[in-house]
Amino acid sequence: MTAVANSAGKKQKNKRAKYTTPSQTTFIAKIAKKYTNPAGGDKVDKLTFSKAAILEVELLMNNAINIIIQNADQVLTYAGTATLGKKTVEIATTLALAGLLRDNAIKAGSKAVENYAAFDAEASLPESVTASA
Repeated sequence: MTAVANSAGKKQKNKRAKYTTPSQTTFIAKIAKKYTNPAGGDKVDKLTFSKAAILEVELLMNNAINIIIQNADQVLTYAGTATLGKKTVEIATTLALAGLLRDNAIKAGSKAVENYAAFDAEASLPESVTASA
């Protein structure tokens, strides 16, 4: 790296912008805290996770998402359509995941799509309609 003089005459290193990848670490921590109770009672102890453990969970999540996307692409090819809809994602999730994990993923995905559709509908309404409601 090259040194650059600042206004006081001191040399200062140029800092490059650090490239960050999208991360689900806060999501992973929230879910783990919600569903883990190491003491077995009502009291929840503070949980700590190593960076390696969080990285492994992120890799598992990314792999599952990639498999669902590949299955959705295959379903769209088989159906002969180019529109990715709620039902297509449900079918792809059913093919990729099993059991209770599949059921919870479909339920959460359906809820997210409904919330997005409701938000999108509110955003597309004219201002006069939303003010009167």
